[in-house]
Amino acid sequence: MVSPTGPHPKERFLLSQIPFAPDVFTWPSERPQLIGGRCGRCEATTFPMQSSCPRCGDTGMGRVLLPRTGTLWTWTTQEF
Repeated sequence: MVSPTGPHPKERFLLSQIPFAPDVFTWPSERPQLIGGRCGRCEATTFPMQSSCPRCGDTGMGRVLLPRTGTLWTWTTQEF
């Protein structure tokens, strides 16, 4: 039931969630995962998935679901 003042802020947020890029992660899902690519030749894994391998240049990249946990090696920030 919606109150006279409108939906609860949390409900409003949940109703407006949309994926920004459907090829980046599995959503909607109870346990979403990032979607990466794995090279069929050298087995390098990339995120996001690419059309060719950055290590060996092969175009045989396959879709792979990445683990939900891991180690953050580096990051960057962007300011606009």
